Amino acid sequence: MLTGCFEGAPRNNPLDPQGENFQDAGGLTVEVTTFYAPRQGLDDVTVETDPGNFTGQTDANGEVFIPNLASGTYTIKASREGYAAQMATINITAGEFSTTALALPGLPEFQKIQVNTVHISRWWPPPQELFRLNVNVTLDDRDGLADLEEVWLEIPSFDYRTTLSPQTTPGSFSRLIQGDSLPAALPALLGQDMFLYARDRSATISQSEKQAIFRVIETSPLAVSPRDLGLLDNNAPALSWEATAINFPFTYTVDVVRVDNNIQNLVRSIPDISSDSTSIQVDALETGEYFWTVSIVDAFGNSSRSREAGFRIP
Repeated sequence: MLTGCFEGAPRNNPLDPQGENFQDAGGLTVEVTTFYAPRQGLDDVTVETDPGNFTGQTDANGEVFIPNLASGTYTIKASREGYAAQMATINITAGEFSTTALALPGLPEFQKIQVNTVHISRWWPPPQELFRLNVNVTLDDRDGLADLEEVWLEIPSFDYRTTLSPQTTPGSFSRLIQGDSLPAALPALLGQDMFLYARDRSATISQSEKQAIFRVIETSPLAVSPRDLGLLDNNAPALSWEATAINFPFTYTVDVVRVDNNIQNLVRSIPDISSDSTSIQVDALETGEYFWTVSIVDAFGNSSRSREAGFRIP
């Protein structure tokens, strides 16, 4: 009797596989948050499905609903500028609604990069010409600067890699690489592709745009007066040097260092002195022993420093 009663019943339930209105589809809610606790929802994250052509954006709570997904296996991708894209695999069952969560780690972002050459002439220890590669980097990270773990420089054509050191300012890293630690003499590195990399605690790695050096300044300026540890008759000396003839725009920088018990302390640094100048007067100095240097600096930060000239203030 029961069988007879149901034989003619309509089959319009969308969840009934034998019904005329059956839909082989389910729904999926994707929740996207920041990587570290307390996790917060991320808005404006692009969510895509593969296969399929769904593309949507998360709302203010970090959620997006994907309707009418045919049953099967999908790859879900979540991406937003400044974050490392993340993916998940999800199985969709007809008539069911699922939820999956993705946490996006912030990408280390290079804010400032300076790669330049340094030439130093010096009297002591013994007289010599030093050539160095100077690398300075400032970064940001949406997960916080404490998330930054390692920054390094690579020169692919020489299979060279070296790690930069963190500085006192959060997000700052630098390395002054001595010439004998480089894979080749500094002039041989001119024009070579260089890249900076940064890794954070989530193992997310960012690569900088291509960097290169284009000049090594081999000409050194000559500090003229005062010198030879002469005792001066005033505490605000005029420092003079020979004019330097080179064929590119540059400025001078003068540094004055006080020596106390063999400890050197920079007490004056005067940058951006016109290339037409050959002297400058410094502010009053305390009694003591000093040396000073003058450097050529081009528009890219490449520099060449004179040998030291010493004097004493009574």
